[in-house]
Amino acid sequence: MAIWAIVPAAGVGRRLGGTIPKQYLPLLGRTVIERSVDCLLAIADIKCVVVAIGPQDTCWQDLPCSQHPRIEVVTGGSERQESVLNALRFILDKGEKADWVLVHDAVRPCVRADDIEKLIAELKDDGIGGLLVSALDNTVTRVAGSESPNRVAETLDRTQLFNALTPQMFRLDKLFRALNEAAEQAAPVTDEASAIERMGWAPLLVTGSKTNIKITHISDLLLAEAVLKLAQDYFVPTCESQSRKRAIGSKMRIGHGFDVHRFAPRVSEHKPLILGGVTLPDALSLEAHSDGDVVLHALCDALLGAIGEGDIGRHFPDTNAQYAGVSSVFLLEQVCSLVSARGFALSNADITVVAQLPKLAPHREAMCSSIAAALSAPRDRVNVKATTTEQLGAIGRGEGIACHAV
Repeated sequence: MAIWAIVPAAGVGRRLGGTIPKQYLPLLGRTVIERSVDCLLAIADIKCVVVAIGPQDTCWQDLPCSQHPRIEVVTGGSERQESVLNALRFILDKGEKADWVLVHDAVRPCVRADDIEKLIAELKDDGIGGLLVSALDNTVTRVAGSESPNRVAETLDRTQLFNALTPQMFRLDKLFRALNEAAEQAAPVTDEASAIERMGWAPLLVTGSKTNIKITHISDLLLAEAVLKLAQDYFVPTCESQSRKRAIGSKMRIGHGFDVHRFAPRVSEHKPLILGGVTLPDALSLEAHSDGDVVLHALCDALLGAIGEGDIGRHFPDTNAQYAGVSSVFLLEQVCSLVSARGFALSNADITVVAQLPKLAPHREAMCSSIAAALSAPRDRVNVKATTTEQLGAIGRGEGIACHAV
Protein backbone atom coordinates (compact mmCIF):
# COMPACT_ATOMS: atom_id res chain seq x y z
CA MET A 1 0.00 0.00 0.00
CA ALA A 2 1.34 3.39 -1.02
CA ILE A 3 1.41 6.54 1.10
CA TRP A 4 0.34 9.78 -0.58
CA ALA A 5 0.31 13.34 0.76
CA ILE A 6 -1.99 16.25 0.01
CA VAL A 7 -1.28 19.92 0.66
CA PRO A 8 -4.39 22.12 0.20
CA ALA A 9 -2.95 25.50 -0.77
CA ALA A 10 -5.72 27.36 -2.58
CA GLY A 11 -6.61 29.64 0.34
CA VAL A 12 -5.91 33.36 0.48
CA GLY A 13 -5.41 33.71 4.26
CA ARG A 14 -7.94 36.44 4.95
CA ARG A 15 -7.26 36.46 8.69
CA LEU A 16 -3.61 37.35 8.17
CA GLY A 17 -4.39 40.24 5.83
CA GLY A 18 -2.13 41.59 3.10
CA THR A 19 -2.13 40.98 -0.64
CA ILE A 20 0.02 37.83 -0.66
CA PRO A 21 -1.59 34.51 0.36
CA LYS A 22 -0.01 33.48 3.66
CA GLN A 23 1.45 30.26 2.22
CA TYR A 24 3.69 32.41 0.00
CA LEU A 25 4.97 34.70 2.71
CA PRO A 26 8.76 34.64 3.20
CA LEU A 27 10.11 32.53 6.05
CA LEU A 28 13.88 32.59 6.62
CA GLY A 29 14.73 33.01 2.94
CA ARG A 30 12.06 30.68 1.55
CA THR A 31 8.27 30.63 1.44
CA VAL A 32 6.01 29.07 4.07
CA ILE A 33 4.63 26.48 1.65
CA GLU A 34 8.09 25.41 0.49
CA ARG A 35 9.07 24.61 4.06
CA SER A 36 5.79 22.77 4.68
CA VAL A 37 6.20 20.68 1.53
CA ASP A 38 9.87 19.99 2.34
CA CYS A 39 8.83 18.26 5.54
CA LEU A 40 6.74 15.78 3.53
CA LEU A 41 9.42 15.24 0.87
CA ALA A 42 11.85 14.36 3.68
CA ILE A 43 9.82 11.17 4.26
CA ALA A 44 11.08 8.57 1.80
CA ASP A 45 7.93 6.44 2.24
CA ILE A 46 5.69 9.16 0.79
CA LYS A 47 5.22 8.33 -2.88
CA CYS A 48 3.92 11.68 -4.06
CA VAL A 49 2.88 15.08 -2.69
CA VAL A 50 -0.23 16.48 -4.41
CA VAL A 51 -0.50 20.26 -4.02
CA ALA A 52 -3.90 21.89 -4.63
CA ILE A 53 -3.48 25.50 -5.72
CA GLY A 54 -6.04 28.16 -6.60
CA PRO A 55 -7.12 28.61 -10.23
CA GLN A 56 -5.76 32.17 -10.25
CA ASP A 57 -2.52 31.30 -8.44
CA THR A 58 0.51 33.01 -10.02
CA CYS A 59 3.05 32.28 -7.27
CA TRP A 60 3.42 28.50 -7.23
CA GLN A 61 5.00 28.15 -10.68
CA ASP A 62 7.90 30.40 -9.67
CA LEU A 63 8.97 28.20 -6.75
CA PRO A 64 11.83 25.74 -7.33
CA CYS A 65 9.88 22.96 -5.61
CA SER A 66 7.14 23.20 -8.27
CA GLN A 67 9.49 21.21 -10.54
CA HIS A 68 10.20 18.48 -7.99
CA PRO A 69 9.67 14.99 -9.48
CA ARG A 70 7.64 13.82 -6.45
CA ILE A 71 5.18 16.72 -6.62
CA GLU A 72 1.94 16.84 -8.62
CA VAL A 73 -0.45 19.79 -8.86
CA VAL A 74 -4.25 19.92 -9.04
CA THR A 75 -6.66 22.84 -9.05
CA GLY A 76 -8.04 23.64 -5.62
CA GLY A 77 -11.33 25.17 -4.59
CA SER A 78 -12.57 28.04 -2.49
CA GLU A 79 -12.78 25.77 0.57
CA ARG A 80 -10.28 23.28 2.01
CA GLN A 81 -12.77 20.43 1.59
CA GLU A 82 -13.02 21.00 -2.17
CA SER A 83 -9.24 21.20 -2.60
CA VAL A 84 -8.68 17.93 -0.75
CA LEU A 85 -11.44 16.21 -2.74
CA ASN A 86 -9.86 17.27 -6.04
CA ALA A 87 -6.51 15.88 -4.87
CA LEU A 88 -8.17 12.65 -3.73
CA ARG A 89 -9.75 12.19 -7.17
CA PHE A 90 -6.30 12.53 -8.71
CA ILE A 91 -4.90 9.90 -6.33
CA LEU A 92 -7.84 7.52 -6.89
CA ASP A 93 -6.99 7.46 -10.60
CA LYS A 94 -3.45 6.33 -9.83
CA GLY A 95 -3.59 4.51 -6.49
CA GLU A 96 -5.49 1.79 -4.66
CA LYS A 97 -8.45 2.24 -2.33
CA ALA A 98 -6.49 0.82 0.59
CA ASP A 99 -3.65 3.33 0.16
CA TRP A 100 -2.94 5.87 2.88
CA VAL A 101 -3.29 9.63 2.46
CA LEU A 102 -1.71 12.29 4.67
CA VAL A 103 -3.24 15.77 4.51
CA HIS A 104 -0.98 18.56 5.72
CA ASP A 105 -1.65 22.28 6.04
CA ALA A 106 0.34 24.46 3.65
CA VAL A 107 0.97 26.81 6.57
CA ARG A 108 2.47 24.34 9.06
CA PRO A 109 6.17 24.68 8.20
CA CYS A 110 7.51 23.49 11.56
CA VAL A 111 6.20 19.91 11.64
CA ARG A 112 8.97 17.49 12.54
CA ALA A 113 9.64 14.60 10.19
CA ASP A 114 10.04 12.26 13.17
CA ASP A 115 6.46 13.15 14.16
CA ILE A 116 5.29 12.25 10.64
CA GLU A 117 7.18 8.96 10.83
CA LYS A 118 5.65 8.29 14.24
CA LEU A 119 2.17 8.93 12.82
CA ILE A 120 2.79 6.52 9.95
CA ALA A 121 4.24 3.83 12.24
CA GLU A 122 1.34 3.95 14.72
CA LEU A 123 -1.38 3.96 12.05
CA LYS A 124 -0.02 1.51 9.47
CA ASP A 125 -2.14 -1.38 10.77
CA ASP A 126 -5.19 0.72 11.68
CA GLY A 127 -8.38 0.37 9.71
CA ILE A 128 -9.30 4.05 9.76
CA GLY A 129 -6.43 6.41 10.51
CA GLY A 130 -5.76 9.32 12.83
CA LEU A 131 -4.03 12.61 13.36
CA LEU A 132 -1.26 14.38 15.20
CA VAL A 133 -2.39 16.23 18.32
CA SER A 134 -0.86 18.18 21.17
CA ALA A 135 -2.18 18.46 24.73
CA LEU A 136 -3.65 21.72 26.00
CA ASP A 137 -1.55 23.37 28.70
CA ASN A 138 -3.69 26.39 29.56
CA THR A 139 -6.94 26.44 31.49
CA VAL A 140 -9.81 26.41 28.98
CA THR A 141 -13.03 28.34 29.54
CA ARG A 142 -16.35 28.42 27.70
CA VAL A 143 -18.10 31.77 27.30
CA ALA A 144 -21.68 32.33 28.37
CA GLY A 145 -23.00 32.93 24.85
CA SER A 146 -23.96 35.78 22.56
CA GLU A 147 -25.68 37.70 25.35
CA SER A 148 -22.52 37.73 27.50
CA PRO A 149 -19.65 36.88 25.14
CA ASN A 150 -17.00 38.09 27.58
CA ARG A 151 -18.30 36.21 30.62
CA VAL A 152 -17.14 32.76 31.65
CA ALA A 153 -19.87 30.14 31.64
CA GLU A 154 -17.69 27.26 32.86
CA THR A 155 -14.14 25.98 33.05
CA LEU A 156 -13.64 22.83 30.98
CA ASP A 157 -11.69 19.72 31.86
CA ARG A 158 -8.62 20.17 29.68
CA THR A 159 -7.39 16.61 30.27
CA GLN A 160 -9.93 15.51 27.68
CA LEU A 161 -9.04 18.22 25.16
CA PHE A 162 -6.30 18.34 22.51
CA ASN A 163 -5.15 20.66 19.74
CA ALA A 164 -5.73 19.00 16.36
CA LEU A 165 -2.59 19.26 14.17
CA THR A 166 -1.58 18.01 10.76
CA PRO A 167 -0.71 15.79 9.00
CA GLN A 168 -3.92 13.82 9.37
CA MET A 169 -3.67 10.32 7.92
CA PHE A 170 -6.57 8.17 6.70
CA ARG A 171 -7.35 5.37 4.30
CA LEU A 172 -7.90 6.73 0.79
CA ASP A 173 -11.35 5.24 0.26
CA LYS A 174 -12.66 6.19 3.71
CA LEU A 175 -11.44 9.78 3.47
CA PHE A 176 -12.90 10.27 -0.01
CA ARG A 177 -16.24 8.81 1.06
CA ALA A 178 -16.37 10.99 4.19
CA LEU A 179 -15.49 14.26 2.45
CA ASN A 180 -17.64 13.55 -0.61
CA GLU A 181 -20.71 12.78 1.48
CA ALA A 182 -20.18 15.91 3.57
CA ALA A 183 -19.92 17.98 0.39
CA GLU A 184 -23.09 16.46 -1.10
CA GLN A 185 -25.03 17.22 2.08
CA ALA A 186 -23.43 20.67 2.53
CA ALA A 187 -22.30 19.60 5.99
CA PRO A 188 -19.61 21.86 7.50
CA VAL A 189 -16.32 20.12 8.32
CA THR A 190 -13.28 21.93 9.64
CA ASP A 191 -10.71 19.27 8.77
CA GLU A 192 -10.41 15.67 7.58
CA ALA A 193 -10.79 14.23 11.08
CA SER A 194 -14.14 15.96 11.55
CA ALA A 195 -15.39 14.46 8.28
CA ILE A 196 -14.27 11.01 9.44
CA GLU A 197 -16.00 11.51 12.82
CA ARG A 198 -19.20 12.48 11.01
CA MET A 199 -19.25 8.97 9.49
CA GLY A 200 -19.17 7.41 12.95
CA TRP A 201 -15.49 6.44 12.73
CA ALA A 202 -13.12 7.33 15.58
CA PRO A 203 -9.68 8.59 14.49
CA LEU A 204 -6.65 7.59 16.54
CA LEU A 205 -4.74 10.37 18.32
CA VAL A 206 -0.95 10.45 18.01
CA THR A 207 0.93 12.95 20.16
CA GLY A 208 3.12 15.38 18.22
CA SER A 209 5.32 18.35 18.97
CA LYS A 210 3.76 21.60 20.20
CA THR A 211 6.08 23.52 17.88
CA ASN A 212 3.97 22.28 14.95
CA ILE A 213 2.20 25.63 14.78
CA LYS A 214 -0.23 26.84 12.13
CA ILE A 215 0.39 30.28 10.68
CA THR A 216 -2.87 32.20 11.00
CA HIS A 217 -1.78 35.58 12.34
CA ILE A 218 1.42 37.59 11.90
CA SER A 219 2.54 36.61 15.39
CA ASP A 220 2.49 32.96 14.28
CA LEU A 221 4.93 33.80 11.48
CA LEU A 222 7.32 35.25 14.05
CA LEU A 223 7.00 32.12 16.20
CA ALA A 224 7.70 29.90 13.18
CA GLU A 225 10.84 31.90 12.43
CA ALA A 226 12.00 31.39 16.00
CA VAL A 227 11.35 27.63 15.89
CA LEU A 228 13.16 27.14 12.60
CA LYS A 229 16.03 29.44 13.53
CA LEU A 230 16.60 27.57 16.78
CA ALA A 231 16.63 24.26 14.92
CA GLN A 232 19.12 25.63 12.38
CA ASP A 233 21.43 27.19 14.95
CA TYR A 234 21.74 23.94 16.87
CA PHE A 235 22.09 21.79 13.73
CA VAL A 236 18.87 19.94 14.51
CA PRO A 237 17.01 20.04 11.18
CA THR A 238 13.26 20.30 11.83
CA CYS A 239 12.43 18.08 8.86
CA GLU A 240 15.16 15.47 9.33
CA SER A 241 13.59 12.07 9.75
CA GLN A 242 14.59 9.57 12.42
CA SER A 243 15.54 7.02 9.77
CA ARG A 244 17.96 9.49 8.20
CA LYS A 245 19.33 10.41 11.63
CA ARG A 246 20.09 6.75 12.27
CA ALA A 247 21.67 6.36 8.84
CA ILE A 248 23.67 9.56 9.12
CA GLY A 249 24.90 9.04 12.68
CA SER A 250 26.05 12.67 12.81
CA LYS A 251 24.24 15.92 12.21
CA MET A 252 27.11 17.40 10.19
CA ARG A 253 27.69 16.24 6.61
CA ILE A 254 30.49 17.29 4.24
CA GLY A 255 30.51 17.07 0.44
CA HIS A 256 33.18 17.74 -2.17
CA GLY A 257 32.48 18.79 -5.75
CA PHE A 258 34.76 19.10 -8.77
CA ASP A 259 34.05 20.22 -12.31
CA VAL A 260 36.04 21.30 -15.36
CA HIS A 261 35.09 22.79 -18.73
CA ARG A 262 37.28 23.54 -21.71
CA PHE A 263 37.22 26.91 -23.46
CA ALA A 264 35.41 27.16 -26.79
CA PRO A 265 37.56 28.15 -29.79
CA ARG A 266 36.08 31.67 -29.75
CA VAL A 267 33.86 34.00 -27.74
CA SER A 268 30.15 33.37 -28.32
CA GLU A 269 27.69 36.15 -27.63
CA HIS A 270 25.05 33.49 -27.06
CA LYS A 271 27.12 31.78 -24.37
CA PRO A 272 29.16 34.30 -22.34
CA LEU A 273 31.51 33.17 -19.59
CA ILE A 274 29.45 32.84 -16.39
CA LEU A 275 31.13 31.94 -13.11
CA GLY A 276 29.30 31.83 -9.79
CA GLY A 277 26.23 33.33 -11.45
CA VAL A 278 28.22 36.38 -12.62
CA THR A 279 28.76 37.17 -16.31
CA LEU A 280 32.36 38.06 -17.19
CA PRO A 281 32.33 40.22 -20.34
CA ASP A 282 34.78 39.77 -23.21
CA ALA A 283 36.00 36.40 -21.91
CA LEU A 284 36.21 33.11 -23.80
CA SER A 285 33.11 30.92 -23.67
CA LEU A 286 33.14 27.50 -22.02
CA GLU A 287 31.89 24.43 -23.85
CA ALA A 288 28.91 22.94 -21.98
CA HIS A 289 25.38 21.61 -22.39
CA SER A 290 24.10 24.17 -19.85
CA ASP A 291 25.44 27.71 -19.41
CA GLY A 292 28.79 26.18 -18.38
CA ASP A 293 29.04 27.76 -14.92
CA VAL A 294 31.80 25.49 -13.65
CA VAL A 295 31.69 27.12 -10.19
CA LEU A 296 28.01 26.38 -9.56
CA HIS A 297 28.36 22.90 -11.05
CA ALA A 298 31.07 22.05 -8.53
CA LEU A 299 28.98 23.55 -5.72
CA CYS A 300 25.91 21.53 -6.77
CA ASP A 301 28.00 18.35 -6.69
CA ALA A 302 29.32 19.21 -3.23
CA LEU A 303 25.81 19.73 -1.87
CA LEU A 304 24.50 16.55 -3.50
CA GLY A 305 27.51 14.64 -2.21
CA ALA A 306 26.88 15.80 1.35
CA ILE A 307 23.36 14.34 1.34
CA GLY A 308 24.28 11.21 -0.63
CA GLU A 309 22.35 12.12 -3.77
CA GLY A 310 24.92 11.53 -6.52
CA ASP A 311 25.83 14.42 -8.80
CA ILE A 312 24.21 16.91 -11.18
CA GLY A 313 24.72 14.53 -14.10
CA ARG A 314 22.26 12.19 -12.42
CA HIS A 315 19.66 14.88 -11.71
CA PHE A 316 20.14 17.08 -14.79
CA PRO A 317 21.60 14.83 -17.53
CA ASP A 318 23.14 16.47 -20.63
CA THR A 319 21.10 14.04 -22.72
CA ASN A 320 17.93 15.91 -21.71
CA ALA A 321 17.14 18.73 -24.15
CA GLN A 322 15.30 20.75 -21.49
CA TYR A 323 18.64 21.50 -19.80
CA ALA A 324 20.30 22.85 -22.95
CA GLY A 325 21.64 26.29 -22.05
CA VAL A 326 19.85 26.21 -18.68
CA SER A 327 20.95 28.68 -16.02
CA SER A 328 23.14 27.03 -13.41
CA VAL A 329 21.56 29.31 -10.81
CA PHE A 330 18.31 27.45 -11.52
CA LEU A 331 20.11 24.12 -11.09
CA LEU A 332 21.58 25.29 -7.77
CA GLU A 333 18.14 26.35 -6.54
CA GLN A 334 16.78 22.90 -7.42
CA VAL A 335 19.63 21.25 -5.51
CA CYS A 336 18.99 23.53 -2.52
CA SER A 337 15.35 22.41 -2.49
CA LEU A 338 16.50 18.79 -2.38
CA VAL A 339 18.97 19.56 0.43
CA SER A 340 16.20 21.22 2.41
CA ALA A 341 13.84 18.32 1.70
CA ARG A 342 16.42 15.98 3.21
CA GLY A 343 16.36 18.08 6.37
CA PHE A 344 19.65 19.94 6.02
CA ALA A 345 20.79 23.55 5.76
CA LEU A 346 24.08 24.98 4.52
CA SER A 347 26.78 25.51 7.13
CA ASN A 348 29.29 27.15 4.77
CA ALA A 349 30.60 26.82 1.22
CA ASP A 350 34.30 27.10 0.34
CA ILE A 351 35.07 27.28 -3.39
CA THR A 352 38.41 27.25 -5.21
CA VAL A 353 38.50 28.22 -8.89
CA VAL A 354 41.54 26.93 -10.80
CA ALA A 355 42.20 29.07 -13.88
CA GLN A 356 45.15 30.63 -15.67
CA LEU A 357 42.79 33.15 -17.23
CA PRO A 358 40.84 35.36 -16.95
CA LYS A 359 41.73 37.22 -13.76
CA LEU A 360 38.99 36.54 -11.23
CA ALA A 361 39.96 38.82 -8.34
CA PRO A 362 37.80 41.74 -9.59
CA HIS A 363 34.75 39.45 -9.71
CA ARG A 364 35.22 37.50 -6.48
CA GLU A 365 32.90 39.62 -4.30
CA ALA A 366 30.13 39.64 -6.89
CA MET A 367 30.40 35.85 -7.17
CA CYS A 368 30.18 35.41 -3.40
CA SER A 369 27.08 37.62 -3.22
CA SER A 370 25.44 35.88 -6.17
CA ILE A 371 26.05 32.42 -4.74
CA ALA A 372 24.83 33.44 -1.27
CA ALA A 373 21.62 34.79 -2.81
CA ALA A 374 21.02 31.56 -4.75
CA LEU A 375 21.60 29.55 -1.56
CA SER A 376 19.37 31.89 0.52
CA ALA A 377 22.34 32.06 2.88
CA PRO A 378 24.15 34.93 4.64
CA ARG A 379 27.02 36.37 2.62
CA ASP A 380 29.62 35.36 5.21
CA ARG A 381 28.85 31.66 4.68
CA VAL A 382 30.25 31.70 1.14
CA ASN A 383 33.95 31.99 0.24
CA VAL A 384 35.39 32.07 -3.28
CA LYS A 385 39.11 32.07 -4.02
CA ALA A 386 41.10 31.58 -7.18
CA THR A 387 44.46 30.07 -8.02
CA THR A 388 46.51 29.13 -11.09
CA THR A 389 48.53 26.00 -11.86
CA GLU A 390 51.69 28.06 -12.52
CA GLN A 391 51.16 27.41 -16.25
CA LEU A 392 51.35 23.63 -15.73
CA GLY A 393 48.98 21.25 -17.51
CA ALA A 394 45.88 21.95 -19.61
CA ILE A 395 44.58 24.59 -17.19
CA GLY A 396 47.98 26.26 -17.15
CA ARG A 397 47.98 26.39 -20.94
CA GLY A 398 44.67 28.27 -20.78
CA GLU A 399 42.61 25.44 -22.24
CA GLY A 400 39.84 25.60 -19.64
CA ILE A 401 38.69 26.27 -16.06
CA ALA A 402 38.32 23.86 -13.14
CA CYS A 403 36.71 24.29 -9.75
CA HIS A 404 36.62 22.56 -6.36
CA ALA A 405 33.84 23.14 -3.82
CA VAL A 406 33.42 21.93 -0.24
